[in-house]
Amino acid sequence: MIGIDAGGTKTSCMIATTQADEGPGSSKPCAVSEAGPGNLRSVGLEEAVANVQASIEQAAEIAQVQQEDVSAVCLAAAGAGRQSEKEQLESYLLQLGYSNFIVCTDADVLLPAVSTQTGCEHNTGIALIAGTGSIAIGCTLDGQKLRSGGWGYLLGDHGSGYALGQAALADITQVIDLVKPPSRLSEILPKRIGISDVQEIIPWCYSANDAREKIAGLAPVVFEAAESNCPVARQIIEENAAKLASTCVALLRQAVGRHLQLTEQDGRLILACSGSLLTQQPDYRDAVVRGVAQDSFVVQHVREVSPHTVVSPVVGAVELARRLCTPVE
Repeated sequence: MIGIDAGGTKTSCMIATTQADEGPGSSKPCAVSEAGPGNLRSVGLEEAVANVQASIEQAAEIAQVQQEDVSAVCLAAAGAGRQSEKEQLESYLLQLGYSNFIVCTDADVLLPAVSTQTGCEHNTGIALIAGTGSIAIGCTLDGQKLRSGGWGYLLGDHGSGYALGQAALADITQVIDLVKPPSRLSEILPKRIGISDVQEIIPWCYSANDAREKIAGLAPVVFEAAESNCPVARQIIEENAAKLASTCVALLRQAVGRHLQLTEQDGRLILACSGSLLTQQPDYRDAVVRGVAQDSFVVQHVREVSPHTVVSPVVGAVELARRLCTPVE
């Protein structure tokens, strides 16, 4: 089986084996490889599929696997949420000679990844991603998908790396204008981005084609300042954690409003967390989880919030591929 996680910064591919009668987490990795970004919206179809193919070829060479040996493929791609983009990737996999495959978004593999951690098949819950951008996807008991956030950095990737970086830059502009007093954050941020004159912030932000990624890359500076007890940095983090929690709560409101079940049968709400901010900043992740668990609406409708961190979403892609080649009872 082949699982592929085509993200905004890199494409990961895992080739694994399994027995048809074994359950979640039974897949045994044979090879893992990485290539360039596979997000259709950020790099375009041609570059995205080239990186996907490069990752498959590298992993296949490591595992000494031929195409005819592959029983199922799952391609999880950032930017594949629209039907037109999904069909483009499906057509590409057909051209490569694969017939048993599934194309989905990068968020769709998070709950299957949790299944590999617990050994139980999870199909309901919330998949939350917070990296450069942010999005929350809800999976209901009857298989429907709900969405909250993911509107992009111009319309509001709340709680994302971009949101934190943009807030830090906005704070500096207010310090320059004497609207606010200097802080630890306004002191160290110019040094981290390599400018000696704060007036250089404008060309730094607006003259680069990768401004979104550069600004999102400032998130670690905000966390660094917060560790020094900078009140400005702490406020930025707290506000964004609260917004990210609200994004998740919104999914539960959607589900309840439409009489759909987002929880497990025992009343637990599975919260699968992925993306650099949630996997590399445990305090931030914990703040988001607390915000969800302590929300009054959640308390009313959920017995317990059960968070799980997904460091390697490609494992979830392999799990979906495993389900493709497992007979349905």
